[in-house]
Amino acid sequence: MIGFLGFRGAPSVMEVAHTHTDLELNYVLRGAITYFIAGGQRHIAAGRTVLFWAGMPHRLIAAEPRSEFMLVTVPLAWFMQLGLPTAFAERLLRGEVVETDPDDLVAARTDRILFERWVDELIGGDNEEQRTVMLEVEARLRRLAAVNAPADRHETDASSRQLERIARFVSENYQRRLSVAEIGLAVSLHPNYLMALFKRSCGMSLWEYVIRLRVSHAQRLLVMSDLSVEDVASQSGFGSTASFYRAFQRICACTPRAYRLV
Repeated sequence: MIGFLGFRGAPSVMEVAHTHTDLELNYVLRGAITYFIAGGQRHIAAGRTVLFWAGMPHRLIAAEPRSEFMLVTVPLAWFMQLGLPTAFAERLLRGEVVETDPDDLVAARTDRILFERWVDELIGGDNEEQRTVMLEVEARLRRLAAVNAPADRHETDASSRQLERIARFVSENYQRRLSVAEIGLAVSLHPNYLMALFKRSCGMSLWEYVIRLRVSHAQRLLVMSDLSVEDVASQSGFGSTASFYRAFQRICACTPRAYRLV
């Protein structure tokens, strides 16, 4: 199953911060870990689930002895196509970390069971089991969104609805050539206004978002297919192999060929 990866084991302290284009769901089985992300520290205790966008530079800076955790990566393009509340997606793209309520004991118990199953089936499950993981991850994300971005005035204002239309159109069309004029026409907004709205709401330019969607798609093709680098670039929406290499190296800090060998 392209894009969804699972891991279980001891956390390793990182020497430097890194980025990748997916979202991460983390669950700490025992001990505790501390991330430095988006300019601040985030301590995660045992029994807690957190979600963050790994496009923000992040670094695991500390772990208690004998700590163990599990993580599942969630493709950004897939996440944006779920139609979750706009305010929830905005928070993640701005670098916020979403965490389960420490008083939600039901979530603490069920998340452990879910993560253990997800990781096992992502690593060794068949296609049907992995499709089930996708459905279960979607349901868990919807519960997180319901708790962390409840419907309010912000969710119903014009800007949020406009941003949702922009993100949905781009997420459905990033694999082909796009222009600001086309996006503006599709969502009935002036190109200058939609660019400013997206930057103000998500903390990055619209084109940076498009590039990260394309790189995320390319990462999955590099790992899960035998396509040539040229075909990966084309199928991910890049106009040339040269532009693909520049974007990939800037975001992933390695060439596409090197990424395929990792």
